[in-house]
Amino acid sequence: MPISDFDSAREMAAWAEAPLDRAERDLLALIAGSTPSPKSRRSDEDSKELVDLLLRSWNILPSISDSLFGELAVLLPKQELARIARARLAVTAFVKAQIAACLPFVRALDRSGLNYALLKGSAMSFLAPEPPVLRAGWDFDVGVAYPDLKRAEALAAASGFWPAEYVPSTKQFVHADPALRAQVEAQHYELGFFVRRLEVTNLSGETIDAIRTDPWTQRFWFGAGEKNPWCYAVLDIHHAISRDIGLDELLAEAGAVIIGGDRLRLPDPAWLAMHAIFKIYWEGVHGYGKGLYQYADLIRLLPRLTQVKFAHLVAILDRFNFIAGSYYVLRRLPLFGVALPEFARQFVAASRVPKPGTDPIQVNDLGDMWWKLWGRR
Repeated sequence: MPISDFDSAREMAAWAEAPLDRAERDLLALIAGSTPSPKSRRSDEDSKELVDLLLRSWNILPSISDSLFGELAVLLPKQELARIARARLAVTAFVKAQIAACLPFVRALDRSGLNYALLKGSAMSFLAPEPPVLRAGWDFDVGVAYPDLKRAEALAAASGFWPAEYVPSTKQFVHADPALRAQVEAQHYELGFFVRRLEVTNLSGETIDAIRTDPWTQRFWFGAGEKNPWCYAVLDIHHAISRDIGLDELLAEAGAVIIGGDRLRLPDPAWLAMHAIFKIYWEGVHGYGKGLYQYADLIRLLPRLTQVKFAHLVAILDRFNFIAGSYYVLRRLPLFGVALPEFARQFVAASRVPKPGTDPIQVNDLGDMWWKLWGRR
């Protein structure tokens, strides 16, 4: 709609904050792990849009419990429910294979005594004492101190991973050019890809059928016509959160948990929340249609953020000039049906107005990322 068609500034502002449509509201509920409301059959158009949106946020598919999936049968026609079922099977099998392949490296890190911690979605999968596979991603993220990078790289190689680069035309990996890899790593906060090729021999018949019949699943799985489909486990070894935010403090505050007999080091919840907020905001303001699923991490972390932990989170955000970004991110949580605790509501209200004389660039205030997460301007 051209600006000349608006009758008033109020009308223009209302259009700019246009409400989400039915399918988009349903997606927010699924990201939060709840049943969309009302529990009634969606139109064919809304059903297709919801499934398309969900496949864009495929990282949350393993978190859709059997009971929640069963409730979706009331909302969606059979063909759309079948699309979700196939995608959920393929992604869940993919992340299970990835975790199984990366755990030997994590065990080797732990035995070596190196200071490390799982990061982002990889850490989120192990928050509960006996976790289901809740969080999928293209790669498995581990953070180590910068001086330990060479030792971590050697442990990755000993665990079966090799330096790789991605070829978009084939959607596969090849051995990396050492010179190009060194050039990229010099400008980044992580090492280049380390990968393992995994031929998985214990996939269920349903999962194999999903991989063979649904082309969407073949972004994760290769060899659909072979006896055993295969995939890559991709390992990312970080030495910082960004070029401006190091890992030393996060690693110093990480704690060990025992999961299935494995000792794993996870960041403090305040650091995990900071990383989630950073990713949602920074990727959101710099890209279209990317990162909405990361709200699922923040929603799961919220109950772990006591008033003391939340104060620690705010202190971290303030230290790295990220109060503005956290304001834009946190104020949207109620749209997911999540109630902010009073201390979090007070923070959002207080951070709405910048300090006098604040330079937006200095405090990373690049505006609201919300509509960009949906692929809109």
